[in-house]
Amino acid sequence: MIAYGAAKFNPTSKNELSAPTTYVSKRCAKHFPTIFVDEYNTTKVCHCCDERLCPVMKDAREVRGLRWCCSTKCRTFLNRDMNAALNILRCFRSGTNRPYSLARNSGIVSKPIKAMKLY
Repeated sequence: MIAYGAAKFNPTSKNELSAPTTYVSKRCAKHFPTIFVDEYNTTKVCHCCDERLCPVMKDAREVRGLRWCCSTKCRTFLNRDMNAALNILRCFRSGTNRPYSLARNSGIVSKPIKAMKLY
């Protein structure tokens, strides 16, 4: 069984190429049982403690793909894509009881996020 992120979006950054997500998802579904999982907040919430992740800044620019969990539990750097994959797995395993921090319309108000600065 494959839990596959169900996002369908275009590249957002300048000079960024789109990934062949539709092709890959169709190939997976052709050969394996595939469940599509909503990717809402999977890159923004820590897979360990459910706290919101902060961007990492270096020379006033965001370090692509790197996030900082600034909760008192974790306080660690996380790869954005690995964190998202682990959150998608959590959503898949939870079935219809998706984790509250990853649910749409959960009532959580976005707080301003402080960035972690590298010097």
